[in-house]
Amino acid sequence: MTRTTYIPVLTVGGPPRWSRRPIFFAATLLLAILGPPVAVLAVPISPGDILVINQHDGLVLVNPTTGAQTLISSGGFFANPLGVALEPSGQAVIADPAVGVIRVDPNSGAQTLLSGRVDRFVLSGPRSVVVAPNGDILVVDEKGASGGGEVVRIDPAERRVSTSAGVVPYDRLLIALGADLEPNAIEGFAEAARHPYSLEAAVGLRDAVRRFRGGRVLVGVSRLPFKCPAAPYETALLLDARWREAGLRDKIEMEMFTPEPYPTPSAGEAIGRRVEGLLRERGIPVHAKREMDHVDAASRTVHFKGGGALSYDLLVAVPPHTTSAAVRESGLARDGAWVPVDPRTMRAAYDDVYAVGDVTKIATPSGKVPFLPKAGVFAERQAQVAAANIAASLDGGGGAQWDGRGVCFLEAGRGRAGMVTGNFYGDGPPEVRMRAPSRLWHWSKIAVERWWMRRFSA
Repeated sequence: MTRTTYIPVLTVGGPPRWSRRPIFFAATLLLAILGPPVAVLAVPISPGDILVINQHDGLVLVNPTTGAQTLISSGGFFANPLGVALEPSGQAVIADPAVGVIRVDPNSGAQTLLSGRVDRFVLSGPRSVVVAPNGDILVVDEKGASGGGEVVRIDPAERRVSTSAGVVPYDRLLIALGADLEPNAIEGFAEAARHPYSLEAAVGLRDAVRRFRGGRVLVGVSRLPFKCPAAPYETALLLDARWREAGLRDKIEMEMFTPEPYPTPSAGEAIGRRVEGLLRERGIPVHAKREMDHVDAASRTVHFKGGGALSYDLLVAVPPHTTSAAVRESGLARDGAWVPVDPRTMRAAYDDVYAVGDVTKIATPSGKVPFLPKAGVFAERQAQVAAANIAASLDGGGGAQWDGRGVCFLEAGRGRAGMVTGNFYGDGPPEVRMRAPSRLWHWSKIAVERWWMRRFSA
């Protein structure tokens, strides 16, 4: 007998998603699919044959040896099929964001709508599907349900989430609400500073850079923590490259400031000093241990806590970060705005609640880096671990643990990027390696970005 379980997945910009069918929501945006063909699944219909779900054709059987293709099922309920999984019975299960979840008999092509817009509880955008070992179906629904709405309250004691569209009970809860920007937390910041941390702000920064013809530029970090530990240093290197290309660099003085002891301290001092060296080679000194107190826009001056100030003609700075009011007031956030979780399993302080990504505060086991940096590469793996543990709590299977490993790129400008790999869960300091900036890593970074963009635009 399958169980009916509510698992809201709270993500940035969207409400929870759920269904009263035996369909479970455990996973994140990370399961979104590439463009057509959008999903591939090896199934034992005949030895070696592969099932492919294609947005244009439908469900197709491919013989990888001969290349022969056989159309299994098309039309019917299919509108924009994106995800495919196989049930123990051999039936295929398809996620279609325009329709819902569809079961297909690979032998006859017959379609059955399992859950969708005919139900009282509507799947608004199912994009990926997995079948658990016990036969339960887990669905990722990105768009939200019940007319949309924003998360306004999380009550883990009562096991419910309130949104602007209504109240949702849950049995398991996965929080991936990210970090919010709080530029008004520092006097004068919103008026004076440019930054690339939102689309609107990035466009404003682009326009300011295009207009800038010379003067003093400050690039910095206002306060800790913040998303993407390399981002402010990449910003400085990219600005330097842009102005060199435009023939303006000799008219521009650049400096950096940060509350950190050196750049990217989460990667260890050796990597931080290498990044500092890259900046110094471009004529960009770094003022460390400088936390912004306030900005005087009239005099174009940044004042720091404990004294000291720097003047500017163009200020580019990471704004203060926080979490949403729903998170801060939920009881899940401890010692500040962030949600502490088990560093291996992503479990929060309340039963059956998990959190991943920038919303979390994760202490590293060794303590050599007090808290894990906020980075997309970590959020991806954390989401996979949390999804596996939610599934295990439902079907009794084995869960998963995160090993603290990650890979990211550091854009250096001039068509080059470095690649950083590391393990943050070792017994000693982070085991991090940085490969020197090159065109190879730059194009690798672009390939990863395009891969993600295709997944989100599918």
